[in-house]
Amino acid sequence: MSDTLFPIALCLISAVTVAMVNLFVKKGGDVLSSRMLVSVTMAATALPIALFIPLPTPQVWAALAVSLCTHAGY
Repeated sequence: MSDTLFPIALCLISAVTVAMVNLFVKKGGDVLSSRMLVSVTMAATALPIALFIPLPTPQVWAALAVSLCTHAGY
């Protein structure tokens, strides 16, 4: 896959998974229980992979902090 096509494919896959999760949560009877199930499933899926990825650099931590504050303020 080319360097240009890879990020586009990741964005499309992300959009599809977000749409599927939202559909799953909204069609379920209890929104909080459905959201919890999705969160636990994502954590169980991502944790084994995250153990093999190096920690972000200090610049990335700074960007994450700004993003978190912006998101919380929004």
